[in-house]
Amino acid sequence: MDLAVEILHVTKDFPRLRRIREIAIHPFTVKRDRVLADINLNIRRGSITAILGPNGAGKTTLLRIVLGLVAPDSGEVRVFGRNISVAGSSLYSQVGLVVGDERSFYIRLSARQNLEFFASLHNLFGRERDEKIDSILKTLSLSRHENKPFSDLSSGMKQRLALARVMLAGPDILMFDEITKGLDIGQAARFRAMLKNDVRGEMGKTVVFATHNMEEAAELSDNVILMNRGCVVKTGTMDEVKPFFEKVFNPDEGRD
Repeated sequence: MDLAVEILHVTKDFPRLRRIREIAIHPFTVKRDRVLADINLNIRRGSITAILGPNGAGKTTLLRIVLGLVAPDSGEVRVFGRNISVAGSSLYSQVGLVVGDERSFYIRLSARQNLEFFASLHNLFGRERDEKIDSILKTLSLSRHENKPFSDLSSGMKQRLALARVMLAGPDILMFDEITKGLDIGQAARFRAMLKNDVRGEMGKTVVFATHNMEEAAELSDNVILMNRGCVVKTGTMDEVKPFFEKVFNPDEGRD
């Protein structure tokens, strides 16, 4: 099996928030909550994988650990066979996090001008930069919107531009937290189709996304990782994990 990501016995605890009175009485006592418990997972190269679960399942923390933004307390993560703890800055050219936060773009600049700015942060200039931006804009169906100010783009186009920005670095693995957040039904459907047909299909990227949306996971993913309370409940196709939904999606369980 050609693996993009291997997660081996990963565990993570976070300090529990305490009231001021508790801190005053026991200032040196630190209680911790287990957010991830002995996680073992494999993600295939070229697949679309959904990390599915309710709030508090540990989805976002797991993504951040794979991205190298949070260190596990124990265990290890390998990207294309290499331990991320020794990968250093090279990890950021292999794994990219797509964030649709509008505040991270320059609203008065056009879509293309935004990409030109972010390309400079990757030391891309001149013809190489222009050719790369042209290719990405074409793949993501953004070419006819490239001269529009960011503020005039629709939510769907802004999400595509966020993806285009990450693709400037050429990562093989693209990660999303709530992949279609803020998009209407039509925009979300088009964005999922673009990811499946163009980004994964044409470009061969590996896509990993965290979601609580069962319909979205069913439509987009090849493989589903079902999580609850920091544990992996089941992995497999949507049909294989469905029998475990009733146990996991209880509105009284879990918290972020």
